[in-house]
Amino acid sequence: MKVTHLAFGVAALSLLGAASSPPPIGVWSNVQVSKGEDRHASGIEVEIRKHNGVLVGFLSEFVGPAEDPPVGKLESIRFDEKTGSISFTSKLSVGVVPAAAGNAWVPSRNLYEFKGVIGSGAIKGSLRRKFVEEDGKETAYDESITLKAKSTADDEPAAEWLKRWTDVLRLRGPKW
Repeated sequence: MKVTHLAFGVAALSLLGAASSPPPIGVWSNVQVSKGEDRHASGIEVEIRKHNGVLVGFLSEFVGPAEDPPVGKLESIRFDEKTGSISFTSKLSVGVVPAAAGNAWVPSRNLYEFKGVIGSGAIKGSLRRKFVEEDGKETAYDESITLKAKSTADDEPAAEWLKRWTDVLRLRGPKW
């Protein structure tokens, strides 16, 4: 499958946990942005918060223009506060691909699966990217990644944070 336009979004990871667990709220990222007028970015950020007792979050990956990256909601989030072990999945549409029939283009179907550990100042683990074709055939790529903690202001109430991200998801979320 050929992906012609890739623009991946940003993700940040924030967790509410016990004092002995990894940092309670934060942003972890490996995004790098080029300098100059036509800024481009590459990398990943993830953000997770606890809202009404449930972990919720969003992921994006930049490969292209630095503004308005595609976003995917995190699903199946599992986090062990004692070990720092974390896993989740996320669907994104990061570009367009040729349709199965005709000369049309359709949004890509990208599925991300992450398994790793949150430690002091970073999240390290394995990211599997699956490209899912219309007929269900999948092509997967695995890589080891490290996302470093970023400093952020955490004064936004969780309900407002979730609403903001939900609005972003409507505009730049997966199209499948």
